[in-house]
Amino acid sequence: MKLPNLKNILLGTILIFGIVACGTIGTVKDTERLKSVKRVAIISFEIQQDQPKDSLGLGSIAKGGDMMKTFAEKPEIKNMAKDVYQILAESVEKSLGVKTLKYRRMVAHPQYKTVYNKKMKGIRHQTFVPNGVEVIYANGILDASNFRSLSLEGRRELARKLGVDAFIEYQAYQHIDQGFGFGNLTGEGDFKYKTRSNFRMFGLDSEEPIWQLQNVDGEQSRDSSDIKGKSQVFKQGEIGKESAILSIEALFQEKN
Repeated sequence: MKLPNLKNILLGTILIFGIVACGTIGTVKDTERLKSVKRVAIISFEIQQDQPKDSLGLGSIAKGGDMMKTFAEKPEIKNMAKDVYQILAESVEKSLGVKTLKYRRMVAHPQYKTVYNKKMKGIRHQTFVPNGVEVIYANGILDASNFRSLSLEGRRELARKLGVDAFIEYQAYQHIDQGFGFGNLTGEGDFKYKTRSNFRMFGLDSEEPIWQLQNVDGEQSRDSSDIKGKSQVFKQGEIGKESAILSIEALFQEKN
């Protein structure tokens, strides 16, 4: 979302560079509370992605495709979000030794759908980002500000219905590394991404996280010029996904 209107200013939660203001800052690992966690739901997921430079404002024309769709609704970007969500779930199970509620089962659950529709449709909290940044969501998954707006009692009730012991919130910020070139005039320049991840696990006994890892950087991705014969949006999806995977790998290397 670009420049917010008054309604969004009143309702929005400011979220800059992938960091949500919260009571606890830094790394947290409550080993005693963690012992009771056997099954989790990744209920909140979003990626904030820098967009390639577009000095002439012609990027939307150069990218082509369905101009009625927002960036986050384009198939290449939706596929990126779905893939990164799945990789995160697999990494949580492998690295933390807990089960994750399957995506399809969660988004199809009547209680969850009620919460999602109430929080994510119509007038709702918005993620505010600087110009040149797009917010990418996974279909049917809450964003950070709307998950945070759930009361502790509301989380407990939803967790009981879903059969989980804790909820996971994942946010990432993808910084673009882009040199100078003619392509920057139209949003078609070559680029690399570097992703910074934030991971939080919330239990049902407190609003304070059980486990929290903040500002974990992955290695820089390959250059988009390595992908030949594809649109810029396709490259953003592929390079963005590769960058997110590198950050998730770094995230769980720091889990101890």
